[in-house]
Amino acid sequence: MTKKMWGAGLLATAVVVGGGLFLTMPSDAALPQPINTCQTYANMTHLISLYGGGGIQAPTPGSLTANLGTTFTTSDGRTGQNVTVTGLSSQGDVKGIGAVNIQFDSTRTAGGSTIIANQRGAAFPATQRMNFYLTVDVNGQLFRSIDPATLLSTSVTSTPPAVGTTFDLASAVKFESVDKPGEVAMTMAPGRAAVITGHAAQ
Repeated sequence: MTKKMWGAGLLATAVVVGGGLFLTMPSDAALPQPINTCQTYANMTHLISLYGGGGIQAPTPGSLTANLGTTFTTSDGRTGQNVTVTGLSSQGDVKGIGAVNIQFDSTRTAGGSTIIANQRGAAFPATQRMNFYLTVDVNGQLFRSIDPATLLSTSVTSTPPAVGTTFDLASAVKFESVDKPGEVAMTMAPGRAAVITGHAAQ
């Protein structure tokens, strides 16, 4: 994915795929609460391979929506917060592939999305992990991820994420064609997925 992205939140943080991301942050005196909603932009891209062919860089501007949930403390004393991704939309005209439309798959749930401080006694820097299933339409052919996709940043320093903050696709994502379930038809390679470029006015 490549241009315009999203936000999600870290102990009061927001982030990662596309044109904008909105978060609703609960009140918690133990955590910094600078904003309730944020829209974050980013440059994004993914390396996509169809039917075992060579990888093609696919820039797709888009947006991701997420809500912050309950807070918690890890076994080693670091603060954390649960995150729920509720939407994602990302589109682009990709050379060598054509029209690519990436969407959040609301029919399946991928749990475990969190924002967790990297050390005790400080909310930042923190690690933000967001898990979700995807569908991808390539020129009218629909694919769906077999496993969840994970967007990851280990260096979130503010809410919303500072310009220059990067998010990676943590591991390769395999997709099946909806017409031939069970067969790997497309893969999305791990690596750099988004770089924060700015924020919408509050």
